Amino acid sequence: MKRISESGRSMIEMLGVLAIIGVLTIGGLDIVGKARQSAQVSNLVAEISSIAATARRLSCQYDSGYGSYTKMIYLSQAYSDALTYSSNEFTGPMDTTIKITGDKSAFRISVEGLEEDACMRLATTNWGSDKIQGFLGVCIGTCTGGNGTSGGSEGLSQATAAEKCSDNSTVLLNYKGCR
Repeated sequence: MKRISESGRSMIEMLGVLAIIGVLTIGGLDIVGKARQSAQVSNLVAEISSIAATARRLSCQYDSGYGSYTKMIYLSQAYSDALTYSSNEFTGPMDTTIKITGDKSAFRISVEGLEEDACMRLATTNWGSDKIQGFLGVCIGTCTGGNGTSGGSEGLSQATAAEKCSDNSTVLLNYKGCR
């Protein structure tokens, strides 16, 4: 009797390999998606930091004739290409709406339309000190007593941010204006 040697793979082995490749692909796509979202949030933080520095720099020049800080920054062309201006507000990364309100003494940056992860990251970010960057505090939703308002550069705690971000998609950052 002759023995026949088989050198190929069976159908079961091939299906097993394809199943493993499929599982790894799905896991990889999830990791790529999370990395992409994290990068978008990082871009948003950078844009807000830039806007805050610009608004603080221009705060001594603020005049009510501009109508708002947002319009003053737009007319000064002191914003990045990642933002688009329309109807007295900017649209930023992740389709967020960014508005700057206030007067010479203080201003507020409102970031609306945040997903929960982005809200938590903005609310817990260290935005700098009062002395250097003029940062006064952050709150989520509306800035009223008991709504998770921080004072100082630390931002909110993770627990407070998680609780407040689950109900709201707006983060408010408060700054000193003209020095």
